[in-house]
Amino acid sequence: MLSPLATVLAFAGGVPAPAEVERVWRRVSADPQRSPIGVAGGDGSPPRSVHAIRGARGDVRGHLVCPGPGTDTGTDTTWEAALRTALPLLGLELDRVDDRRSEEQRRVGDLLDAMGGPGADGTALAARLRALGADTGLPIVAVAVAMDAALPRAWIVGGALSGRARRVLLCERDGAVIALVNGQDQAAAIREALRGLPARYPLVMEGRTVAAGVSEAEYDPGRLPAAVDAALRGLGFARTGAGPVTVVPEADLDSHGVLLDVLPEGVRRSYRERLLGPLEVYDAEHGTELLRTLDTFLETAGSWQRSADLLYVHVNTLRYRIQRIEEMTGRSMNSMRDRTDLYLALRCPPGDPS
Repeated sequence: MLSPLATVLAFAGGVPAPAEVERVWRRVSADPQRSPIGVAGGDGSPPRSVHAIRGARGDVRGHLVCPGPGTDTGTDTTWEAALRTALPLLGLELDRVDDRRSEEQRRVGDLLDAMGGPGADGTALAARLRALGADTGLPIVAVAVAMDAALPRAWIVGGALSGRARRVLLCERDGAVIALVNGQDQAAAIREALRGLPARYPLVMEGRTVAAGVSEAEYDPGRLPAAVDAALRGLGFARTGAGPVTVVPEADLDSHGVLLDVLPEGVRRSYRERLLGPLEVYDAEHGTELLRTLDTFLETAGSWQRSADLLYVHVNTLRYRIQRIEEMTGRSMNSMRDRTDLYLALRCPPGDPS
């Protein structure tokens, strides 16, 4: 049984091979309303017949993948009777799951509304969180995610985050999924899970873009409105990102990193090449460490002795290297403006080595 996310909800017999799942999914996605659909075998797999699982309103909730023509499934009459019984029952169960999910999202939406109301104190919010099954003794990370509206966005986000928390409370609002991730302080793990969405759902996320903002962990329910606001501000920056997935953590909202992230990758690479290209070429040809020296010097705020210690060189050697860097870049370490330009260039991605 396949979900709308091209994931296997349940199976009998051997675990379906990823190639077989992809073959079925691509055939189904070409005409999702048609049922049944025949799918030819491949890579040693048998042919399949695919049947839409419809809910009470006739919408497709998933697909049941069965042995195809020419396989041992008993008599046609028996097989058809089994399908007539199974498909409505599966549709009913998936309807129930979706109804529970929709009801919870409604209650989470009420919680978000309460955060902006006059009674949004920590005690009241904590009570609402506990009623939703959250543990208010554990921290909560707020997440805001935007992606293609044609996707089951809440299902995608919930699937990616559910394994990283005790409880994930989410709802869709204003074109985004807002999630409250209740568990240990795993903001970094949450960011990585969001960056991994294309790999987790490769078929449905193919060619899609994801933008997300992630707050720091909050232990005080009274601070949740600020956490949600931080996640939404991060999402606002992430929407301008150039890559397939852009995740902006709260810590970067007041950092140069968020400014660089929203620039197209080609612009960042070009900026780095113009400022640091001569150093990169020189290091590659002579086996030197001018780039590393520059990075260390700037990270230590221009401390000669501290930089020399970290690089395991004499201060005089460091002074010679910095002089060479100034000559090759045309920038002076005595200028804060030049130091800033070089520091930002170091934080841009290098060009393609080929």
